[in-house]
Amino acid sequence: DEIRRWAIGFAVRRIGYYAIELYSGRALVEDDSLKTYAPAEDRKAVAKARRLDVEENAAPLRVLVLGPRGAGKTSLVFAVCGTPWPTDDVPSTARVDHYVVNREDFGRLLLLDTPGLERFDRRHPFVKWKKEVLAADVILLVCSARSEVAKPLGRFLAEMRRFFANDPKRLQPPVVVALTHIDELPPEDEWSPPYAFEAPLSEKERNVSNLVEQIATALDVERDVIAPVCTHPDRLYNLEDSPDSLTAALGHVLHQAHRVRRLRATAALRREQRWAQTKTQIAEGGRMLVELGSQYLFGRRKKRPTRPRLEPPAEQLRPESSADPADDIVDAP
Repeated sequence: DEIRRWAIGFAVRRIGYYAIELYSGRALVEDDSLKTYAPAEDRKAVAKARRLDVEENAAPLRVLVLGPRGAGKTSLVFAVCGTPWPTDDVPSTARVDHYVVNREDFGRLLLLDTPGLERFDRRHPFVKWKKEVLAADVILLVCSARSEVAKPLGRFLAEMRRFFANDPKRLQPPVVVALTHIDELPPEDEWSPPYAFEAPLSEKERNVSNLVEQIATALDVERDVIAPVCTHPDRLYNLEDSPDSLTAALGHVLHQAHRVRRLRATAALRREQRWAQTKTQIAEGGRMLVELGSQYLFGRRKKRPTRPRLEPPAEQLRPESSADPADDIVDAP
């Protein structure tokens, strides 16, 4: 009896849990079709991306690259794509540019390079990027070691977290931070990688490690998701193959990013299915209305056939005989 009560209680609790998850919209559809399904916004972005040397049937992981102007977002994107910018004079991004790359460690990535955050409303930076954030699976914040960026980025993250906290049906995209221009931290004339930022010994390592701690505190993120990198074409460093590299930071949030992508793809697939069903119903309803209208209009105009008037037989036209036989006798002339 005790085992039976435990089994019933466990089943009730699990059913309640999944009912709440399903009602809240957070339940994920475990469907193999979602592995290759790409929402409409992904297909459009891939179609106009700068790089198309990727598998055509792989659903991309959308990475939204945000940061202040001059933080090195475009240089970082090109470095991740494996084609570092040839010079240090990278033009500023004026619109959202799309780049697609296929990596062995993360699969297909769709990188969205954005203009600097200071181009928009400084009081409410998240409002300007709400649409892009809702369509993203990972938020890659780019901070420069040579400028104070913690305050505007912290305000952006605070607004984003409040938005998702008030909308439990959505999953917040995980945040990864790339700390660029670490080669310009003092001593500037020292550049002899590899470095051990987690166990610093040299002055350069200590300065980078201290800055990472400050950014982690200001942005309220874990240190594991902050990657100090250098994207200079002659000094590329820490993009991968180290415990504190950019690929390691992305690896820490990869599971959550795939959950966000599956939920986003599920919602998009349901919208497309509902829209297709609605169009079918509208078309069917329109066809029925046309048929009913045609029957009503043309049915009234059509003359009804009249029945031919039947004449009684000739014998029925003769006068009936009198009841008295004497009435039928004709007098002789």
